[in-house]
Amino acid sequence: MSHEYDDGSLEAERAREDMARAAILPVRRDHFRKARLAGQVRRVVAAGTRNGIAYADMHRTLDAGLRLWGLRAEDVEIISGACPGEFSADAHAMSWAKNFAVPAHQEPADWSQGRSAGPRRNGKLAAWAAEGPTGGFLAVAWDGKSRGSMSMMKEAAGRGLHIHIGLVGRLTAEVAVGLVKLMTLWREPDTTDKGPRTSVPLSIEVYET
Repeated sequence: MSHEYDDGSLEAERAREDMARAAILPVRRDHFRKARLAGQVRRVVAAGTRNGIAYADMHRTLDAGLRLWGLRAEDVEIISGACPGEFSADAHAMSWAKNFAVPAHQEPADWSQGRSAGPRRNGKLAAWAAEGPTGGFLAVAWDGKSRGSMSMMKEAAGRGLHIHIGLVGRLTAEVAVGLVKLMTLWREPDTTDKGPRTSVPLSIEVYET
């Protein structure tokens, strides 16, 4: 059965509520709280859609991710992919870091490597977060369609990072399909010998704009 998710429709409202409830897996807040007491900083990858993302969308995504893991701005440092564009999620993440005096770094893709440059860069970002003393997580402002964001989430899942998604825009049928594809990432076998990904905490919040 096909459904349309027009603004204000009952189907859209139910879909938002279902995703907000069902997509949240158990998280280990104590892991981060103990690290805070030890004075250790958590590493956060901030990523998202290249165009059409507002600063408020990235702000909400980062704030919600930190709140979910029991963190404050002073508990983290940020890295992003340095995607160009005034309205890119990466640019807004750097603005958020500046506004809250959070240490921030950028890792631009080396496009001389061709089309593999984006995924290679995303792998470096995920590795940086995973190699921190207390682990890390990915906060991604996603429109449900961006392949670059999907690549970043796949790299993060492969590294066992906690992932928080701020789903931005209208909840359309196209976006719903993107979410279904996203959820399959957590059922695919890993590229290593570790077996299926079954323990990556994932949360999704929907921000209709």
